[in-house]
Amino acid sequence: MAGNPYLISGQVYDTDGTTLLSSVTVNLRNETTNERITAITASDGSYVHNLANLASGWVIGHKVTVFVRYQSAEVSTTHTTLA
Repeated sequence: MAGNPYLISGQVYDTDGTTLLSSVTVNLRNETTNERITAITASDGSYVHNLANLASGWVIGHKVTVFVRYQSAEVSTTHTTLA
């Protein structure tokens, strides 16, 4: 659904699990198309990805992976888009 908004958001914490991190790059990859978009965390550690920013958009059932690399740690999670 090219152009239709679909938001994925979250917060990034330090490895201590309590300290919110700002200015951290959060990448999103559409596993079907291999397209990527990037967001930077705000001062409160929050980020928002809008799948409408993917060049070919998205369709119901696409899997997208959000991943963060911070120092030597990497964390990722995969979502399946819904209606």
